[in-house]
Formats: sequence, structure tokens, C-alpha cells
Amino acid sequence: MAVSATFADDRCRRLVGGHACPVQCAAWSPDGCWTATADRNGCIQIWRAVTTAPDASSGGGAALPVAYTFPHRSNDAVTAMTFSDDATLVAATSRGKVDTLDLHTMSLIKSSSHFAAPRGVEAPPSHCIANCVASAATGGATRGDICAVGYDDNTLSLFDARIGKRFAQETLASPVTSVTFDSSGSLLLCGSVDGHVGCYDTRGGRTPSEVNPANTRSRSTLALDWTLEAHADVVSDIIRCKASRRLVSVGMDGAIALVDIGPYAASSEERLLTIAPHDDPNPDRALLRGDVTDNDQHVILGCSHGGVNVYALSTSTHPSITLTAKFMSSHHAAINQTCVAPAAAGHRSDLQPGEVLLVMASSDGTASISPFRVPG
Repeated sequence: MAVSATFADDRCRRLVGGHACPVQCAAWSPDGCWTATADRNGCIQIWRAVTTAPDASSGGGAALPVAYTFPHRSNDAVTAMTFSDDATLVAATSRGKVDTLDLHTMSLIKSSSHFAAPRGVEAPPSHCIANCVASAATGGATRGDICAVGYDDNTLSLFDARIGKRFAQETLASPVTSVTFDSSGSLLLCGSVDGHVGCYDTRGGRTPSEVNPANTRSRSTLALDWTLEAHADVVSDIIRCKASRRLVSVGMDGAIALVDIGPYAASSEERLLTIAPHDDPNPDRALLRGDVTDNDQHVILGCSHGGVNVYALSTSTHPSITLTAKFMSSHHAAINQTCVAPAAAGHRSDLQPGEVLLVMASSDGTASISPFRVPG
């Protein structure tokens, strides 16, 4: 394995400013035209994801033009974000709220509180945190308004992002740290503090059009399909492969697992195809959130020490995960999340073969967007 300087040196990174504290998360719109970043103070920045020529006066990286700033709410950090379509952003917060933002009008559509529990369901404690959020539309499904949220009170919920109506809920054995949908939007995958990865069938729940806000009986529960213990520590992220029925789970134990989410596995244990153990002798260097490339050949993960690790994936009959490159970013602070631009952004004239457009959210209070050369 070689240590690679994988940024394109002649096209320096584009800084995303406007944040006054650590940037917790980032997200791309499905069409690749928008980038959103959010910080620990609750400030959300919406950016037009253009790639202009570098500005030498800015230290080699031109700042992206901000389209809108959603102001922060005191002590209400944004913990995760996702786009439910090209112009709708869903953000989860540290006070258990889920905000739906319209990028056409740059306005808040709905703010849903986890504390407003359905009738007959005990309200969670006031310190409840929404750790993660995912949209069914990320896999190309038509159920774009359906989102899932995982909370630190062990709750996993499905809700309609447009009207803020919760219509399915399940309680797990430990706090939910990460969620994602399969490509059909029918299966909900989640990771938790106890190192487990679980799969829930959402087809038992009502669709948003069937939800009657005046009828609490329209709420239904998620159906557990399978669960497996993939890690010895917290699952920091789960990433659905884009071209195969595979899932990459990332653990705070430094291990990365490749999981089969197809319908043909005979047992939960057979779903764990392969696992790459922690390769760093420093246990404090934890793996955080990341993304896969569109061809499922590489996983790009942020690290707590400011580095980025790149893993080669093989999802064929002989699955494998291999660390191919690791390097220090210019942020020199924890890379809390990396996001690869969707294939729709591949028309950009400054991207060369073998490159992807990568956004990194960092604890130094900035994010960056740059062409990223995936090691071959």
C-alpha cells in the first residue's frame, strides 16, 4: 500500500467557508448541482457545486459561491443530512428535530420534533439526539418523501419529510448511529452502538399517502428481517453500494465489513462476506463517515486524525476489502464525513478519467470540494 497525494495538484481544493465551528456533515443533491454543509452550531450552508478556476489570492483554492445560509439555532447541532430530491434537504439535529428545507424557495418546509410521540407511545427524554437520517430516494426509488431517522434513545423511525408525520417506529437494543435504504427503498439498513447491523422491511408500514394524521392507527411498526454483529464497537457509518446489493459497514473499532443485503443468504452469519481489520497501530485513529464511488470499486473514508483512507472493493464471487491509499488532508483536523458527487455531476469539464468530485467536512470549521484521483 502506498501513501498517495491523490488531490489534483493543478486544481487546488475549493474551500467552503461560512462556518464558525466544526463542520459535522455534508451531502450532495442527486443531480450533483448542490452541496450542503452543516456545523455544530446548527448553521446549514447551501452551495452551488460549481468548479471555477483556482484563485491564487485565496491560497490556491477558490471559495464556492454560497446560495443560502440557514441560520443556527443555539445548541442545536446538525448531526446528519440527506437530500430527498434535487431541491429538498432533510437535516437531523442534536435536539431530536428533523428539518425539511426547500432549496427552490430557500425556506423551512417543516420542523418535526421527536418529542411529539403518537398517542399511546411514551415521549422520549428531552436530551434525545437524532444521530442519522436517510432518504428512500437516494437509491433512485420513487418513495422520495419517505425518510428514516435513528435516535440515541434506541428509536428507529420512518416519517413523511413533507408533512412531518411519523408512520412507523421500532425500538432497538442500543442507540442507532447510522441508517440507509436499499436501492428499492423497501429495506432500511441501520447500524448501532452495540456493533450490530440490522435490516428492516419498510413495506409493512403505510406509505405517506395512506397516512391519516387524525388516525393514529395508521402508524405501523417496521419488520425486522435480519441482524448480525459486524463490529466490536460502535458502527460509525453504513454505506450502501450503488451498483450491487452490498453494504459497507464502518466501525469505531477500525474494521470495515462487506455485507450481503440480497434475499438469498441462508443465515445472518452468511451475510458477512468479508471484513478488513483495523490496520493502524494507533487506536485513537478512528474511521468516521464516508462514501463509495459510483462503480462500487472504492470506499473513501474520513478519519479522526485528519486523514482520508481509500479502500478497494471487490463485490464479485470473491469479495474483498483492501486498503490501497491513506494520506493526510490539508485540514489537519478530523474529517467527519466525505461525500462523492453522484454520477450526474460527471459531465464537469475539469474532471479527468479516474477522478471523482469529493467534499470533505472537517472539524477545523471548513469543508472542501476537490477533484480526487482514486488510486488505481
